[in-house]
Formats: sequence, C-alpha cells, structure tokens
Amino acid sequence: MQFTVPKASLLPALLLSAVVGGTFATLRNYGPESTVRSLHTAVKAMYEEQLSGKGISAQRWAEIRSLMVEDPGESPRDLNGNPNAMRAINGLYTEFRNSARYSLAKMDRFPREVRVAVVYSHENGQRYPIVYVVEKPSGSRQWKLNATKTIQANFLN
Repeated sequence: MQFTVPKASLLPALLLSAVVGGTFATLRNYGPESTVRSLHTAVKAMYEEQLSGKGISAQRWAEIRSLMVEDPGESPRDLNGNPNAMRAINGLYTEFRNSARYSLAKMDRFPREVRVAVVYSHENGQRYPIVYVVEKPSGSRQWKLNATKTIQANFLN
C-alpha cells in the first residue's frame, strides 16, 4: 500500500516547523540558567585560552562583562572594576583550574530574580554547591549575574 500526502498539506506543516524551530532557536540562550551556563562557558574558554599561552581576548572579556550586572572593568587587570564581579569570575576560574565539573542542580524563582544552584564535582570525590543570583535589571531584556548578591548568598550567611 502506498501512502501519499497531498501537496497542499505540506506547506502548513513546513511553516509550522519553521515557526517552532525558530522559536526554540531564539529562546535556547534566554533565561537565568542560560546566563549561568554562558558565564561558565565563557570563563572556561578564557581559562583554556590562557592555558594554551594566549592572552585573554577582548571579545571573550566583553562576553563575560555582558553577562554581569556589576562591571568587572575594561580588562581582568582593571583595578577600577567592581571587586565582587572580579571575585565571582576568579572563583569560577579557580574551579576550572582545579578540574571541576559542574551541573545546574536547582532553581528558585522570585520576581525578577532567580537563584541557580550549581554543583561542582572534583576528581577527589568532593562535591559542593554554589548559588548564583541572576536577575533581570530594570529595563533590560537579558538576565545577568549579580555578583554581589551571589557572594552574599554563599559566603555571608
């Protein structure tokens, strides 16, 4: 038995596929968990660049800066940058230097703020969480890491 599809029904199916695919492609890097994942990816890439003897590219640093509420400065050596932002970046950098693996474990949502728990696993079996506070600043469409609140959530309680 041969199955045939009327050509007229293919057009709506293709159109619907394009709309769904476009929506998911647009939204895959949107949201608080994507911000945390993107920051991890960017800092890991920065670590690997330095490990291979390259300096930190301006593009990589701009990517990291774009993911944060507080500005860490024009470069990693900028002493005028926000110290909490630099502390968050350096802490994450240290995790990669120590060969940590990470996984996003849990999210607690509040209005315009999300706390994302990331569990770091080390080769010696040690595991521990760090809570990243991500917020959507007023007037912004992008979620960003709030380094000050992240440090307060983890180290000041």
